[in-house]
Parts: sequence; structure tokens; C-alpha cells
Amino acid sequence: MFLRPSDPDPLQHAHYRIRQRPDGSPWVLGVGGMGLTYRAEDERLRVDVALKVIHPSRISDPDSHRLLVREARAAARIAHPNVAPVVYLHDEPGRMFYAMELVEGISLQTWLRQHGRPSPAQALGFAEQIAAGLGAIHQQHLIHRDLKPPNLMVVEFPPTHPRARSLTASGGCLLKIIDFGLARAIRHGTTTNASVDDAAPTLGFRGTAAYASPEQCQEAEDLDGRTDLYSLGCILWEMLAGRPPFVGRNLREILNQHTNDEPPWSDLAALPAAVLEPLRGLLAKSPADRYPDAVSAAEALAAARVTAAGLECPIVPALPPLTTLTATPRAASASRRSRRGGPVWIALVGAAIVAIGLGAGWWLRAPRSAPAPTDAAASTEKSIAVLPFRNLSDARENSFFAEGMQDDILTRLAQIRDLRVIARSSLQAYRAESGAPRDLAAIGAALGVTHLVEGSVRREAGRVVISVAVVEVRGQRQIWAGRFDRALADVFAVQDEIAGQIAEQIQARLGTGERAAMASRPTENLAAYDLYLQAKELLAAWQQMPDPNAVLLQAARLLNEATAQDPKFTLAFCLLSEVHVSLYWNGSDRTPARLALCTAALEAAERLQPQRGEVRLARGLFLYWGRRDFAAARVEFAAATNVLPNSEAAFRWLGLIDRRLGRWDDAITHLDRALALDPRSPSAVRSLHLTYRFQRRWDEALRVLDRAAASGLVLETLTLDRAEIPLLRDADPAPLVQARAQLARTYDPNSLITLGRILAALHARDPVAAAARLSESADAEFTDPNLFAFPRSWFEGWIARLRGDSDAAAQAFRTAREVTLAALRQAPEAPKRLAVLAQLDALLGQRDAALAGAQRSVDLVPLGRDAIDGPELLEMQARTSALAGENAAALDLIERLLAIPGDLCYGSLRLDPVWDGLRAEPRFLAALAGQQTGGSSRGK
Repeated sequence: MFLRPSDPDPLQHAHYRIRQRPDGSPWVLGVGGMGLTYRAEDERLRVDVALKVIHPSRISDPDSHRLLVREARAAARIAHPNVAPVVYLHDEPGRMFYAMELVEGISLQTWLRQHGRPSPAQALGFAEQIAAGLGAIHQQHLIHRDLKPPNLMVVEFPPTHPRARSLTASGGCLLKIIDFGLARAIRHGTTTNASVDDAAPTLGFRGTAAYASPEQCQEAEDLDGRTDLYSLGCILWEMLAGRPPFVGRNLREILNQHTNDEPPWSDLAALPAAVLEPLRGLLAKSPADRYPDAVSAAEALAAARVTAAGLECPIVPALPPLTTLTATPRAASASRRSRRGGPVWIALVGAAIVAIGLGAGWWLRAPRSAPAPTDAAASTEKSIAVLPFRNLSDARENSFFAEGMQDDILTRLAQIRDLRVIARSSLQAYRAESGAPRDLAAIGAALGVTHLVEGSVRREAGRVVISVAVVEVRGQRQIWAGRFDRALADVFAVQDEIAGQIAEQIQARLGTGERAAMASRPTENLAAYDLYLQAKELLAAWQQMPDPNAVLLQAARLLNEATAQDPKFTLAFCLLSEVHVSLYWNGSDRTPARLALCTAALEAAERLQPQRGEVRLARGLFLYWGRRDFAAARVEFAAATNVLPNSEAAFRWLGLIDRRLGRWDDAITHLDRALALDPRSPSAVRSLHLTYRFQRRWDEALRVLDRAAASGLVLETLTLDRAEIPLLRDADPAPLVQARAQLARTYDPNSLITLGRILAALHARDPVAAAARLSESADAEFTDPNLFAFPRSWFEGWIARLRGDSDAAAQAFRTAREVTLAALRQAPEAPKRLAVLAQLDALLGQRDAALAGAQRSVDLVPLGRDAIDGPELLEMQARTSALAGENAAALDLIERLLAIPGDLCYGSLRLDPVWDGLRAEPRFLAALAGQQTGGSSRGK
């Protein structure tokens, strides 16, 4: 939650009081880009309302103020039964919120999941109500711009209710339009109160791809109400067919289909022409060919509804899985069944949603089935990999220049939405010395691309000679080659020319904006450019270096020199900001001074080019790692994916933020896209693998590792990830024990292998083996993968406890407690340290202190704020309760944790000695049985 503990009464907002759930937590209705929406009571009128409260981190941001006020004013101008109105705005500094009608219903998206497709007549009745609401919106010279099922509420009245009689055409359901976060004034013709649009500049595509009009997809400025009518057509199509008219693997595919392709009318061929006529009038590509206004659309929908009486929905053919897709304009996964067995209508539209407004909190729903991962090798989309260029210069230190040439040409191609461009990190394994041939067929198959680019660079005496060739993978045919001998000062023009030639040869479509982006130069200063390339070369694998902090500091020095040479070098400032926030995040320099350096570099980039994709990416990382403001970071990463359609980093960070926010389906969509762009990236592989694992979708987690192996990626951590699945899923430690024993002889850059071997011995109740494993390390503290830090004496205490030596165990736990307390004196509010301290208090018999400490750690990072750390801390609270003998409380928490994504699973419950006090409890046995038979590998 975003309530601030420093407020006198965080539940009170003017004359509105936020209601609490039975467990005492604030009643959250949804999460938006700027804050949370709560259920609250209007204490004057004694009615409940929906209260949207701005995030405390944005309370001093003027742009956020304007956005919230603009959204409230837009909604307040509409008075119509099919639109939820705003009834109060509080815009005083320090606490900003507005109150709107509380719609006692569910979103249309949820309604469709629960009920399935409505009959054609009911679907047309729903659409008729939406059109009526749009008519009221457009009458105020506003357009909604983000009409979609999540932004439509359904109130279902029983047949005996008086309202039901007036809603028979819609099956007793009333629909209301909500969320005016993207609404704006119509910019041509008569406009009123244009200030509604003051804070809403269009920064790339805005809206939701599956429901966006062609003019929205083309980022047109002169939108009018007909753009909302197109969105209504997409929603009506989804109600009739079970999916929107256009679905695809990524944002680019969907936008292109809206712009260029006809809807698949054959899917609805079973419906009479009179029923399809409104759809044709709503879904016309040109606004001029659509209904002129919402009133005309509502009349046509009403007429079609009469014809549709008694009709059944047509049977719509299932789409093929992504792994077998060819170049069809409607590439998407088939309709899936939810974990509870009901139908789920899911489009792969999460690739760049920037909408601000209401959204269902992840804790309010069970995880849904998500799209299957894309098999890049089987895809026939236009795709390309720019292999590392050979350095033919006499000076071998010029290798960084050859790498930079490859990277810059790749970066220019990556601006093209019509291409999938493989990230550089997946290409470094294919470096070749001069003259050494590459197996292009094998490389193309491993990367899943249609084309490869090879090249060489010779730099000397102020000139550069570049040779480039484009090869079609399928036929091993060279389709273009060029040689460029130019002055070094012309290097950027050459890069632009080469990228343009490559795009032309593989027939990639370029928009005007993409041509301009490709032609832009990073800097005019070649000395600064050299320093920037050297820094990028250092950073390519800094996390794998023996001393990563030294690498980061050296890169910072190079980038400081580069920005001193060219104070307008935006990309260098972006990279410098990322270096500083990395030093802050990894703990080597978690000081305000380091964060200030990051802020200074970021602000310099923002002054130069605030909307550049790389700037949005750097800003997102600062908000994520530096400020832990997930909602604000998501806005930046989503914006970056719009501008950088082939940025693995943008999609991966967006997926990781979605994971933190509990948006699990969106996380998988974005992380899957990141992996398609960077198939040999350990970060991309593990991010997607762990996302499936958190959801206990074991088979899909294994398939991600199989996909990485098929690309040729071999990594020790992935070996461990694969071996962990039998332990987590089946409580079978043998594969992991074997893998750790093997890797302990060849790979131990940190203490994770040793820690794992100690835990395995403790799980096996073998104190002798645990002591032997502990003696193999001299570490004073062990940090687990979730960043909980355990002193060495913690393990000494557990070893003594398993031996039955209670005195030695108590002494070790007291030592561990002192070590943990000393760390907490440096950071008193560190939730993970507090969680460890709470368990130590429980082990030492300090029940009250243990329970209070565990609760404090959970309060610092509640579930609603962080869907990764929140469940981890809740599990630590369950462990503390179990160790303190509070079995009922521990079981309550276990049952709660097993209902949401997280680490707790069958293997942990079955093996970990921390649960020994619960093993006779019927509820614990039932939880074990449910996990043993309910894992996704067993059919879920």
C-alpha cells in the first residue's frame, strides 16, 4: 500500500476514510501508474466511494499533480449512467486524491473469464451501452483513448431487481466506462476546456495495443471520437470470438496488423451479415469509413441486436501455438483455460502498456495461464543478427572500435519495428579471428534469425575501411556486400549508410521516425566516442569479472572523460547514470553520494533529450534500483519499449517490474520478448525461468532452460537451476546434490554452492555432513539467492540443534543474534535483517520479540507493494511463527503463501526442519498433499 506512516491518520483523507479488510489492511481496489485506488467511506453522505490517492513519491512532482487533476476533471465532466463519475477532487499540496463512484461490479475482462462469451445479442447489448457512454464523453469534446475490457465495469442485477427489467437486452447487466488516465480533448473542430489535455503530451504510442485504432497506432495527433469507436469494435469482436481481432507476439506485430490487415472475418462467418454490419462500421481502417458518431453506432448496434436474438456464438478456430507459427497476420497463442478451469481470453498485448489508472491488484486474482514462449527458431518474421566484426587493424587495441562498429550498426537496425534484431550480448560467442570461417547455418539456427551480417574493420591513419555482407540463412546465400573506405570523421555517416542498405536488402519497412532515429549521431566528437566505446566494452560482462566494482569504477572514469569532451553526449550520460546506480544497487557504495552522482548524470541526459529511449531506460533503472518506485519505473520502461522496439534490456526490466507489481502474465510476455531478442543472455534466461518457477509452473520453467540450451548457452548457474526443479517440485534432492558436488570442484565464484550444500545436509538431518560442508568455507556470513544474510553461527546453531546439544545451539544462536543486531545498527529498517533476527529470537525462546520483529519486517514491504520481496518476508514470518510454536498462525500464512506466486513449495515444506513442529497438524498435511498433487507439472 502507499499509505504513509508519517501521516497523523493514514486512513483519513478529508471527509473520506479508507475502509479496512478483515485482516486490518487497507481495502485496495486497484493499482495505477500514479497511486492506489481504495474503497473508502464518504463520512458526510455515508456512502462508499473509490478513492484514488497519489503515490507519496510523486507528491512533489508537478507533472503527476497535473495528470491526476486532468484525469479527475475529465471524468467529472461526464454525467451518464454508463460512465463512472468523479465526485470530489482534493488537490492541496501534500495530499492529492479524488473520489469517484464506487462501481459494485467486476471488470468486463473478469466477467468474460467467469462467464465465457456472451450470446451475440447480449454482446451487442453490452456494446450498445458502451456506445451510449462514449456518446456522452464525445459530447464533452473528449476522447477516452484507452477503451478496453479492464476499463469497463459490469454490474449484474438479479432478475428480480427493478434495474434488471430495463437491462434485459444486456442480460440484466449495466456497463460503466472508467479510467480517464489517457483521455484528452479533441484537437480539431470545437473544443472546450482544453486544459484537460495540458499534461498529456503524446510520447510515442499511447493506449493498449489490442484495442488501438489505426490512427493511434500511427501516433496521429488529430484523433476524434471515431478512434474510441474502433476500440469498441475490437471489444465487441472479443466478446463474439473470444479474442480481439488482432493478437501477436509483441507490440510491433499488433500495431502493424491494426494499420495494414483486415480482421479475420472468416472467424465470424457463422453470424448473419446484419449482425456483422456494426462491426464493419466500427472496424473500418479509415475513420471516414466508420460511423460518424457514437449515437449512430448505438443505433446500428440496437438494430443488429434484434436480428441476433437466439443466435449462438460461432465456433472460432484455435490459433496455432507460437512454436509453429508461420508468417500469418494473426500470430498468437490459442485460447487457454485458466487454472480454475474457466475460459480465459488473453491477448499478448502487454508489451508496452503505459496506461495510467485502475488495474486489478495481483493479490486480488489467481495467476492466469500465460502465453507459451516464442520459439524464435521457428518464426518467419524478419530477423537479423549482426555478428562481431573482425578487427583488421594493425593496432590490436582498436578491437573496441570494431566492436563499437558492430554495436552501432546493430543499434541503428534495432530502431526498425519491422525487424527482430538480436542483442549484442548473444553474439559475442561468435567472435572470429581474421580469416577464421563461421558456421553461419548453425549460428542462424541457434539464434533463430532469417539473416546474418558479417563484417570487418580496418582503422589507421585517420581512415576507416569497412567491409560488410548480408547472408540469407535458409539458402546460405549472400544477398548483398559492400566495401566502404572513408575518412574517420565520416564514420557515423557510413554506419547510417550501411544500416540503410541492410534494411533495404531484407525489405524491412521503415517509418519516417525510424529513418530519423537511424540517422541520428551519438556525438560529433570522435575522442569522446572512443572513450564511450571503451566503457561499453568494459561493461559488456562486468558482472562476470573477478572484481566487478573495479570494472564499474573504471567505466565511470572513461565516461566522465567522454562527457567532459562532449557535454552534449546523451548516451554517455545515460550509461554513466547506469554505472552509478549499479554501484549503489550491488551494495558496494550504497551511499547518498553515489546516488547523487547517478542523479546528476541522469539529469544531464534529461536536459539534452528527455524523451530519448535510452534516457527513459536510464530513468527507469534509477527509479527501480535507486528509489524502489516500481510504478514510476514501469512507466519509464514501458515508454522505452515503444521507442526501442528491439531493446532486450527495456523488455527485461519491464518484465522484472511487472513481476514486482504482481503482473505475472505481463511479466512473462515481456521477459519472453527479451529472451527472443537475446537468446543467449543468462539474465534473460534466468528472469523468465524464475518467473515461471515463482508460479510453480515447473514444466514451463524447464522449457526455458531447454530453449537456452538449444541456442548453445552453457552456464553453471543454469545447470543448478535445472537440478533444483526436482527438489522444489518433488522433494527429490538427488539431482541437485550431484550437480553441486560436481560444480564445487570446478565452479565456486561465490558462496552459493557451499550454502546450498550446507542446506542440503540440514534438510537431510545430517549434522555431520553439514559441519563438514561448513568447514569447507571461511565465510563469516552467507547470503542466500533472496539476499537474506545468515551469520556463520546461524548454521552452527542448527547443526548443534540437530545433534541434540541445546546449550551449544543456544550459544551459537546468541552469537548470530549479536552479529545481526550489529548489522541492523547500520541499517535499522532493513526488512530482511529484521526477518532473520526474528527467527533467532524465536529459536532463543523470545516469543513476543520474535513475532513483533517478523511483523515489522512484513509491514516494511507488504504484499501489495512488492510481489517478490513481499512473499519472501511473509514466508520468513511463517517460519518465525512455526519456531515460536504459533502453529495456527504459521499454517494460516502457509496456506496464504501457497495461493500466490512465491518460493514456498512442496520441496521446502517436505524437507526443511523449520517445519518439523507442524508435521502432525492436519492442515499441514493437507497443504503438503495439495502441493504434491497440484503442481503445474501434474496438469495445472
